[in-house]
Amino acid sequence: VHEQLPVAEARLVLRPDSLIELTTLLDGQQHVAVVGNPGMGKSWLLHQAAIQLKQAGWAVAVHYCFIDLLDVDREARASINTMFGSLIAELREVLPQVSHSDGPRFAAGAATLETLLAEAQQRVPAQRIALIVDGIDHVDRIGNQATGASSRLILELANLRLPPGVALIIGSQPGQHLQEFPFQDSQLRLSRWPDELLRSLLEQTELRQVYHNAHRTADTERLLTTITEKAGGSPLYATYLVKTALTHVRDAGPLTATGTPVVDIAAYLATLPAPDVDLHNYYRWLLDGLAAGTRAWWVAELLALLDFPVSAIELKEINPGMAHQVQRALSCLAPVLSEETAYGGLRIYHESFQRYVRQVLRDDDADSAALLQPVIQWLGKRGFYADLRAFRHLPSLLRAAGRLPDMLALVDDDFVAKAAANGQPADAVLAVLTIVAEAAADQLAWPELTRLVELARAATNLYYERLPGDDMAEQYGRAYATLHGADALAARLLYDGRCTFPVESGLVLCQLCDQQTGSAPWSEYLALLAQQVNKEYGLR
Repeated sequence: VHEQLPVAEARLVLRPDSLIELTTLLDGQQHVAVVGNPGMGKSWLLHQAAIQLKQAGWAVAVHYCFIDLLDVDREARASINTMFGSLIAELREVLPQVSHSDGPRFAAGAATLETLLAEAQQRVPAQRIALIVDGIDHVDRIGNQATGASSRLILELANLRLPPGVALIIGSQPGQHLQEFPFQDSQLRLSRWPDELLRSLLEQTELRQVYHNAHRTADTERLLTTITEKAGGSPLYATYLVKTALTHVRDAGPLTATGTPVVDIAAYLATLPAPDVDLHNYYRWLLDGLAAGTRAWWVAELLALLDFPVSAIELKEINPGMAHQVQRALSCLAPVLSEETAYGGLRIYHESFQRYVRQVLRDDDADSAALLQPVIQWLGKRGFYADLRAFRHLPSLLRAAGRLPDMLALVDDDFVAKAAANGQPADAVLAVLTIVAEAAADQLAWPELTRLVELARAATNLYYERLPGDDMAEQYGRAYATLHGADALAARLLYDGRCTFPVESGLVLCQLCDQQTGSAPWSEYLALLAQQVNKEYGLR
């Protein structure tokens, strides 16, 4: 899977104290756990550690069990096989000495990784190696992973036989699963951020510039001091407070309990709940205010249940009877939401808020199927094959709603042909077949599962064997562009900033977009081509 953490480098705050503590642990330990509560910067720290270790000459392989709520690979990357496969692939990439070894090329397991590490030690005994696995606590919460998946993944890692010179670093929130990691004396626990680091984080936001542009520079220092004190060492809470302050300038928000605009934003922020370890106090306060002010709890529930962004207009389309509540609800929720420009909608900013809302729904025995029904209907009206979001997300929503027959009805015998005719790319087609097949297997629906396997074979043959030929790719692209336009073809070539077609056919389609004045994603496909060439020739 794609192993690129979406870090905003411009907002990255270095933690030299924690980096020194981590590297000191590595001097005497082969197993290190970086543990911290939600939003404390574990992934940032491990990202910085990977860079620093590479600069020091280490060979580093990283796997993220969780990257983002909108990650198209979020279920795949949470599996043990994917974790081992990613680590093995990265090691082969960064260690040319073992890139062409005689070991199994397509095996993904602990034994294969151990063999590769032993071979690296034998061939380059002075080479230090770091294996970094981050986001382990998320594994239990993703998709249809069984309870205890995080514990099993940690147990697999803890039982690895590591040669001298190899270090394993894991990143996780606290939890029972960490009991399976027996190296308790080598934990780096991230505590509250010092005020000076929080202040550095605040200075890298746009708050000072926005208040300057609004001719309110005099308010800025007091506001920054208030946020630093109220955040209590939590960079995530500090971010929420900054977003609240920004809405005060941009949208005349937030509102008081009586529905009037806040006048003194610093004084208002000072009254917010003190942060607890998982920010549940703040989330509870936020939703209580939403319920009291707008009675629009359903907006928060819906955003927490969806794995794709939606705009304010789309929320009104989904629930037209409650459309009048949407704008006020979004204003109330603004601190915990973010604008997703690539997708054209709103999404939850941090996974911990989504998790909190979903837990509230479980505690209240909420009917998720009923809550999702309006979204399922809305996506269905947009057209399963024609709409990118409907195609990628309708099957998973139907699965969450327990509607296997409707899932199977989507994937009929002509599924691959219809998908290709509508420009749906290879990764989306195979993802749909995978999720429907998993649901069929759960229900022991063997005839349907057999049919789905044959459809997957047909999709693989079309997209990876027939389409990469220049002639067929060109004919396919010209036909689609003639029917729908070159810009529509270009839009099908990327999703979430990643290439959706195999590189050979993707480059042909990029050329067609150029010829027909479409905007082709050349840089992404050329980067993918370079990556494949480097792997083929054992280059870094």
